[in-house]
Amino acid sequence: MRDQKQWALGWARFDALRKNRPSWIKQPQVDEYHSILDALEAGSGEDLSSFRIPDSELKPQVVGISPGSRRRPTITRYSDDVCCDDDFFTRQIESLWNYVRALKISIPREVHMGRTGRLLGDEQLRRPGNGRTRGLSGPK
Repeated sequence: MRDQKQWALGWARFDALRKNRPSWIKQPQVDEYHSILDALEAGSGEDLSSFRIPDSELKPQVVGISPGSRRRPTITRYSDDVCCDDDFFTRQIESLWNYVRALKISIPREVHMGRTGRLLGDEQLRRPGNGRTRGLSGPK
């Protein structure tokens, strides 16, 4: 790990993007994803270039079709903006997630606690007397 702070910032942004994927993946969203990859690469020292979205995957989307007739052909209208296929974007994100987990790089942990829906981090779980440290390994 080169830079723990850079890694943590990049990971927080990646986790937020993974949990809140945009409905349309246009160039600005791809640029944001690439900046997240840059931060993760700088923080970890790993080469994550295989998880980038190549330019060949950015294409105009079909926005309308006018059916043809005997006298004129079918007309397909495309968007001015280029978009990435949602399935491809999801595969890239999920493959990066699985790669990082396989490397066992430190991922900030959060543990879901009961019906309250609250998330507690490691430090909160290790506080003496909070009654929630049962079954967790680590210093007490």
